[in-house]
Amino acid sequence: MVTSPPPLNESQVKALATDQSFDRGRRYYRNGAIFNPVLQGNVLWASCEGSMTYQPRVTLGPQGVEDSSCTCPYDWDGLCKHQVALLLTYIHDRDRNKSLRALKEELDRAGL
Repeated sequence: MVTSPPPLNESQVKALATDQSFDRGRRYYRNGAIFNPVLQGNVLWASCEGSMTYQPRVTLGPQGVEDSSCTCPYDWDGLCKHQVALLLTYIHDRDRNKSLRALKEELDRAGL
């Protein structure tokens, strides 16, 4: 049985990041810095283009974010800006991503 990832909102993400990380992550999201986001089960990851390319990864659970990591050097409290951008992409582009997943599943079933 496929389970849906939990609902998540900006307030929850903001609570997990410093104000500076959240603001920068929101800017990255708005500028389209997240590429090739993947949601497999409850694990979300992507590439994030900024001064360099980093790979944020977030594990979602029933209460929201359970675990997170990123290849960037950020080593302070909370989510880094790349993880924030990834989560904002997940929140705001979810309907588009559902449509893309449905199309991929249909193409897979058709053997294309």
